[in-house]
Amino acid sequence: MGVPNSRRLVGYLGSFDATTWQKIAWNLKDWRARARGRFRNDLGAHAGFERRELATLLEERFGDVRLLTEEFLRYKYGDSLPRLALDLLLASAVVDHSAPSHYAICRKRV
Repeated sequence: MGVPNSRRLVGYLGSFDATTWQKIAWNLKDWRARARGRFRNDLGAHAGFERRELATLLEERFGDVRLLTEEFLRYKYGDSLPRLALDLLLASAVVDHSAPSHYAICRKRV
């Protein structure tokens, strides 16, 4: 599964069915909500979840939770971004802000 990353600086870049102008408008809307303290799911923003928050929510329902954000983004963009750029964007110090979404795989409790 994948959910928006609430700490992302930029989102929607991987939306292949959206125009560039739509992506710009959506990011501006997010930044405006963030500046007003309204970048929250419960206030209607498409905020998503921070990495640890997502893991905690999933661990309440599933026995095995594995976050795959870096692995999935390397798979998705490995052929379209230079390796150095991908390494920088997915470095542990910046991935919480550079990843537009977080991805996880979960298994039910037995």
